[in-house]
Amino acid sequence: MYLVCKENPYFEETGKLIRSAQEIGIWVYDEPIITDNFFLFGTRDFVLPHVDHDFHIFSRQEYLYDFSFLLSTNLTFHNILNYFCDIVPAKRITQTINRRRTKTIFARPNSGNKQFNGQVFSKATLQSNPAQFLQINPWELVVLADDRGRPTKEYRFFFIRDNEDRIKYECCEYIPEHSNDIPEEVKDFAEQNAKLIFDSIPFGNSFVLDICELDECLWVLELNSWNSSGYYSIDPSKILEMILWTNT
Repeated sequence: MYLVCKENPYFEETGKLIRSAQEIGIWVYDEPIITDNFFLFGTRDFVLPHVDHDFHIFSRQEYLYDFSFLLSTNLTFHNILNYFCDIVPAKRITQTINRRRTKTIFARPNSGNKQFNGQVFSKATLQSNPAQFLQINPWELVVLADDRGRPTKEYRFFFIRDNEDRIKYECCEYIPEHSNDIPEEVKDFAEQNAKLIFDSIPFGNSFVLDICELDECLWVLELNSWNSSGYYSIDPSKILEMILWTNT
């Protein structure tokens, strides 16, 4: 197995992963060049052209960025923080938020392109020209939900499953805390939901699951792809070791 990755000064994880791969003896290339299994890591524009490569370890799992896909995995109503959301083209943002009663709205792109950062906006801010303000095309989808307050804690889990349905993960507290000391109840909650997602999705053997604490409850926040998710205080060599583990 080798790593396909380009150094990106705007995404420091690429450099960390490249150095970790070199330290443990994994070859690193700018693009797939040999007929051997490889792990592709980098920005979205770099990842997408190679999704269907025969030797790409994670195959089509990049598409798991889609928030609407998370809603379709039959997770129970109580588990997803923004279950009562609207997923609409950017050109319909104003029409949609006018039907919501809260003065502030949470918005995030429904895509791994991350055209803007998910955050809370006032209705007034979004009502003028939301597509231009968010720097997103009018036809691209946006997730809109009521502002439920700022989570007190957030956690990131990298999950992977091998051909024998064994599951491994690495986790840390979401920035800015950068802690790897995760409470057992958070790990249990993440594992339970990860197993449900693995059993529900028709393809892929990995995803990044974000969990948060809000109002003294745990919630599933979002589902992401391994290939361009920040791993924060997780040792990058652990990411590569999990890939090697499932690739044996």
